Amino acid sequence: MRVIITTALALIAIAGVARAAPTAVEAILIKQFLVCEGALAAGCESFGETSFSDALVVFSAIAEKGKAAAQNNIAMLYETGAGVAQDNKEAARLYTIAAEAGVPIAQYNLAMLVVTKHVIGEVTDPKERDADMATAYMWLTFASEKNLKLAIESRQELVEFMTESALSNAKQQVEMRRGK
Repeated sequence: MRVIITTALALIAIAGVARAAPTAVEAILIKQFLVCEGALAAGCESFGETSFSDALVVFSAIAEKGKAAAQNNIAMLYETGAGVAQDNKEAARLYTIAAEAGVPIAQYNLAMLVVTKHVIGEVTDPKERDADMATAYMWLTFASEKNLKLAIESRQELVEFMTESALSNAKQQVEMRRGK
């Protein structure tokens, strides 16, 4: 859970209590959770320079052309409040689009977003916790299968904190999604 907790706490700290836009140092750290290949590179460069509105323009234009990886990057803007109002529901929606399209870092980011509310104690309902842990496990499994190191480490740690029921449900979710 070290990777999970570290990632969750880092994103919480970056977003800040007041949800201020990330600083230049924070923006550089956040870039590791973005897809910065091809046409997205220009948006990532703007993001790293804290020109968040420029990054949003680049990412949005690419997302409109159907590139799922751009949805991940826009989701990170919403999760961290970089150039947009911080909105975890919108971040989750956009991460889900990219995750379902098979973008490994989006699968990881969605899993971390789902787990974070439990790490910080925002949600304490055991049933919701088990459901969210199962969902996080599923997304980490798919990202792990694409050799995303962060996902591999996080999934191994997550299992240690899951109930048997949640782990069983998680494995069923993976198999059901594979059956699509």
